[in-house]
Amino acid sequence: MAFTEGQLAQQRNSTTDATSILANTSGRWAIKTIKVCNTSEQEAKFSMYHDEVGTTYDESTALYWEVPIASKETVLFDTYMCTGSQSSNVAYKTSVANALTVTLYGGNIT
Repeated sequence: MAFTEGQLAQQRNSTTDATSILANTSGRWAIKTIKVCNTSEQEAKFSMYHDEVGTTYDESTALYWEVPIASKETVLFDTYMCTGSQSSNVAYKTSVANALTVTLYGGNIT
């Protein structure tokens, strides 16, 4: 088994809806670090979800819930999140469209 580290995904959501940032379509992965950068002039709230078997993005799959991120602030979340399912999805939501850039770092497991 090999673990190849690097950036897994990066996205800036243009809506306030929960949007998938990482879907398990081939292979397995592990997220080790999440960086959230607020590039806007106002505070934005950040929520993140992990549904191991689908695309439900609500309180039942929440990992982080409405975490306030100040204007021009970058927040680092150290975590360890793995997938073992072909239908696993990670999504996030912001309270302000075009405010947060979310980057996931970790590795692919082969």
